[in-house]
Amino acid sequence: MAMRSFRPGFFRLRDIAPDRFYRSEYYRRYYAQTRLCDEVGVLVRQSDGSVSAISSSRDERGGPFSRSEVNGWRAIAPVITELLRQHAEKVHVSSAATKQTGGPDTAKLILNFSKRLPPKELTRREAEISALILEGHSNLSISGHLNIATDTVKVHRRNIYRKLQISSQAELFAKLHAALISR
Repeated sequence: MAMRSFRPGFFRLRDIAPDRFYRSEYYRRYYAQTRLCDEVGVLVRQSDGSVSAISSSRDERGGPFSRSEVNGWRAIAPVITELLRQHAEKVHVSSAATKQTGGPDTAKLILNFSKRLPPKELTRREAEISALILEGHSNLSISGHLNIATDTVKVHRRNIYRKLQISSQAELFAKLHAALISR
């Protein structure tokens, strides 16, 4: 399905969907079945010409995104755009069989923002592991990237969650989001 026009950065589905999307066969056979009523996200053109996207959707029960939620997405779109660009480039490099430890720029960003998060600042290693968690890596994958034991990753993860007073990956993302909004 082709988008109306490609604009990197923040989008709402209704702004980029092709003409007559809501009357298309794809919409009737698949998309309508999802019961999604609104979608926002970020688009990034990669150096190889491909497009990467990350999005968040709302179903009928949640209703469309509010103006303040859309504005919140717009506010963090530049940071998410850069993280998505870096992640996709790193995946591209990895797929070309060039091993590289993940997330140095993301880790630096997290380390800087963690200085403003109560109650304690993260260590450089904890920021690096946080970046990999946010990129979707499992404990096993993180241990492989950083050449450390999986149990060591688990200890760091517990320390991250304790320091940030959270208990899940979703809360880790929310903490980073809140720090980015307040900057």
